[in-house]
Amino acid sequence: MKYIKQYESREVIHTLKTKAKSGIYEYPVQLIESDSKYSDKTNGYSYNGLILSIAGTPGSWYLSSFLHYTPDSLYGNDIHISGDDWVCTNKQEILKELLPWVKNEYPMWRDLKKYNL
Repeated sequence: MKYIKQYESREVIHTLKTKAKSGIYEYPVQLIESDSKYSDKTNGYSYNGLILSIAGTPGSWYLSSFLHYTPDSLYGNDIHISGDDWVCTNKQEILKELLPWVKNEYPMWRDLKKYNL
């Protein structure tokens, strides 16, 4: 999976209500706009360079990598960051909120960017 963190300071498009959980700690999950709009094609999927970032951790991925890196990307409940140094244990809760956003809100956001509205 493409791992990135240098985009932390980019514009936050959306913050999920669901927070990433690691033990007793919780971290905001954000969708961030990147500069590289077309370098994120993973298995034929692209979301205009949107990045899923777990704020306060070293974890961020192109949204296409997070959702489509392997056929099993949507399964399991752990998200490993930096090997096993940090583990998020509620991936399914995050996906439950993220997937409807991708289906319903992402097309509107994409069209706004497309037409510079």
